[in-house]
Amino acid sequence: MALSANTVWELEFNGNDSNGGGFVAGATGTDYSQQTTAQVAYTDLVIGATTTQLTSAANPFTSAHVGNIIQIASGTGFTTGFYQVVSVASSVATMDRSVGTASSTSGVGKLGGALATWNKLSTSMVASNMAFVKADGNYTTSFGATFSINITPSPTIPFIRIRGYGVTRGDNGQPSLKLLGNNNTVLTFGTGYEIENIAVDCNSLPTSTGFSISANCSLYNCKISNWGTAGVSAAGIADTIHGCEFTGGISTATAAIVSTFGQCDISANTFHDFPGGHGVLMGNGGLAVIERNIFYNITGASADGINDYYGSTIRNNTFYNVGRHGINSSNTLLSRRNVRGNILSTTGGYGIVLTTAAGAPALPYYDGNAFYSNTLGARSNMDDTGAINPINSVVPYSNIKDIILTGDPFINAAAGDFRLNANPGAGLACRAASPPKTWPGLAITAYTDMGAIQHQDSPSGGLLVHPGMSGGMRG
Repeated sequence: MALSANTVWELEFNGNDSNGGGFVAGATGTDYSQQTTAQVAYTDLVIGATTTQLTSAANPFTSAHVGNIIQIASGTGFTTGFYQVVSVASSVATMDRSVGTASSTSGVGKLGGALATWNKLSTSMVASNMAFVKADGNYTTSFGATFSINITPSPTIPFIRIRGYGVTRGDNGQPSLKLLGNNNTVLTFGTGYEIENIAVDCNSLPTSTGFSISANCSLYNCKISNWGTAGVSAAGIADTIHGCEFTGGISTATAAIVSTFGQCDISANTFHDFPGGHGVLMGNGGLAVIERNIFYNITGASADGINDYYGSTIRNNTFYNVGRHGINSSNTLLSRRNVRGNILSTTGGYGIVLTTAAGAPALPYYDGNAFYSNTLGARSNMDDTGAINPINSVVPYSNIKDIILTGDPFINAAAGDFRLNANPGAGLACRAASPPKTWPGLAITAYTDMGAIQHQDSPSGGLLVHPGMSGGMRG
């Protein structure tokens, strides 16, 4: 046997790395992991003739201990490590596996109590475990922590989950972990992790990275700040980065998100206020989906909101005050791109740049974006040039869905309010204007706004409108 896949770990700033640190969900005992001190500190553990059995004269085992984790720290004949109390009968605890040599005495260990450091947590978890991290202090690290377990997600093998909380599990509080030195990655994860409600601060160290994730990883509601190289380095495929905040990358940084293969889902994130590097830098794998993100105050002279190499789908994002281009791509496979419904405002270069060796004609799958006050213009190399379309050798497609705005579309972009105003030629022109408007074979019309934030209509005349949607059904 080994530690149960159902083990739930607890990490608290005021915990102790010698504590047991965990409890098996569904066990019949009492969970003693959600406290800073161990429930029992043993100094006289004895291994029975059966090496999975433990006794203690000073602190006899009880039924309340079932499901708790003991961390054995020392003792001649003992194998140090974490063990689960599987059952207790007549003060004899049966553990999940052998704890050492039969009849060994004077074992030292602790049952219950939370762990204290990310590095200790990274060496404790086994496949499919969950860990909760409490925001009860300012976690710091000089060397980062590496979670090296790799699992292949499937219906029967759940992800390894790590979730931050404030006071009560599930309250979405964000414990923070700050890097103190050595320019490392703050947290590194293997394949198959879900990380939620964690804030990492790279402390502006020159070559630091916030998160490094492998394939099939997810980041939800995390905050990444002050990176030196990247906020997130995504080296695998099928990653999801959703609802996260990126801010404070230093001037020499590469990007807030660097995706090596570009096969990921990046949605509902905020990228803001950093002087160097792109918001998102996509590699050559292609087929990413980047949607409903907000990019603003990314001010480096060579910084793009999204720098995409190989044909991502980029939909309904908002770009404001970006140093170079809103969207910049060198993809040559034009048919793999879908860039629609975005608002690109106040960029130092173009709103959208499509750079290819053969040229880039206007095509329907990157028609349907809104542009305002972009220094070099709305689009580069994406217009109807009057020439034969090299994609299918027919009469060129003409951009008919793009909107060139005559006014600022936002309520107050300088203050971070990117809701659409109701001014003609500005926010009003972006309302209910994002393609597609209709679907083949269906008599249905959509009313999606351009950009990431959807406006809310006031109910009137029996029109029922769901919050965030600009159209509805007659009641």
